[in-house]
Amino acid sequence: MKQRTENTSPVGGFTAIGAQWPLFLLLGTVFTALNQTLYAASLRSLSAKTVSIISTLLPLYAAVTAIVFLGEIPTVETIIGGIVVIAAVMIETVRAANAAGPIDEKAG
Repeated sequence: MKQRTENTSPVGGFTAIGAQWPLFLLLGTVFTALNQTLYAASLRSLSAKTVSIISTLLPLYAAVTAIVFLGEIPTVETIIGGIVVIAAVMIETVRAANAAGPIDEKAG
């Protein structure tokens, strides 16, 4: 007869190992709170449009990071999606530059 062990884990059957708590704190502070703070602070010096264009590139940065650090190989769908995102950013950047008109270098 198998002995039944009681699940005392607070999270869906996973036990929290003490060594993982520093990683959770790092994830919460550096990769979430700091990231959002820098994002909000960037709105002071950049236009909302520029920040939103940069934000659309975040999935591309994530894919490149996964390739470099995790050795993951992107699927064809991922590559096509990245091309669509980059094309949209390039089109919007060129459109915004054309709408702003020529830059007067003597005025700077």
